[in-house]
Amino acid sequence: MNETSHADNTAIEIHQDAQVWSEPKQTLGAYWKQKVRHMGAGKAYKSGDKFVLTLQGASAAVFYLTLIALLIMHAQWWVLLSVYLLRLLLQLIVYYPAMRKLAVRDLIWWFPALDLSYNFFIIVLSIVSLFNKKAKWK
Repeated sequence: MNETSHADNTAIEIHQDAQVWSEPKQTLGAYWKQKVRHMGAGKAYKSGDKFVLTLQGASAAVFYLTLIALLIMHAQWWVLLSVYLLRLLLQLIVYYPAMRKLAVRDLIWWFPALDLSYNFFIIVLSIVSLFNKKAKWK
């Protein structure tokens, strides 16, 4: 897909019937190993795709690090809350249409916790993956 796809022969389908479900890993160790392997596969992505994925992850890291820095500097609580809610609102504007189409609107209430934990997980996974020599596929 990565080598042959382009705008004329590829489309994104966001519909509940287009979802593909797979069996989840049964242990945290197996899940971690799978995610490290997936992260290693990203080296084969097109440059533009790598850039977009890096930008998304980096913007989240910068956001949360800035929030922590503002907390340490004893910024006003309403400034911190306003900045956080603005980011959350912008994310919901982007993600809610897909949540609606995929019939997972109930995730909206979990979004703040999922965003924080996902971004922390991706940062740790990215650091570990830098030292992983080669992805091992079955």
